[in-house]
Amino acid sequence: MEGPGCAASTGRVRAGFRAGRGNCRAAICGRHGSSARGLVLAAAAVLGAWASLAGRTAGPAAVAGLAGGILVFMLSLRCQPLGSPVLRTAPIGFTRVWLRLLQLPLQLSLAFFLLPAGAALAAEPSAWAVPVAGGVWLLVLNGAYAVFGAYFLNAPFVAMLSFASALAYAGYETLEYGRTVLLGLAALVFFLWHRARQRYRNG
Repeated sequence: MEGPGCAASTGRVRAGFRAGRGNCRAAICGRHGSSARGLVLAAAAVLGAWASLAGRTAGPAAVAGLAGGILVFMLSLRCQPLGSPVLRTAPIGFTRVWLRLLQLPLQLSLAFFLLPAGAALAAEPSAWAVPVAGGVWLLVLNGAYAVFGAYFLNAPFVAMLSFASALAYAGYETLEYGRTVLLGLAALVFFLWHRARQRYRNG
């Protein structure tokens, strides 16, 4: 039988998650989820799919799916609940809260990716590895951006700009020094994860 303390903790956890889901819905239905941006992303997906089907090549649709998928994820992710004192005082870990906040944005991102990926596969069935690799990279990039979002939890625009800058710099340096530069990017992501986790624990 649950005691008053356990019931209160459970109530705080549920309240925190309701706030997280509310922020995600607000992100989708608010200014970042405006119909104009949705139409632009949908048009990009359709154009990429059309280009692949017309040219019988998987490349354009795979690129459109990857780029659009990460954009959908970035625009819909909101990590402000990680800074809530309600969740920090509840008996729930940082990783569990963080993963719960990723669920809806990740579903939207993958849903967007499926249309161009399907077109890429239909256009060039022998190049099935292209959309599969695009899906893997989408998951990797979504995970990396989710760490940036958790670190810059009150500044989504700063998180987007920092993530894009880190990717651009890593891509540029990779051309000169090879893929070992990606280890530096991975180290940066791990450092931001550690700092975000420590802030959640210690306030």
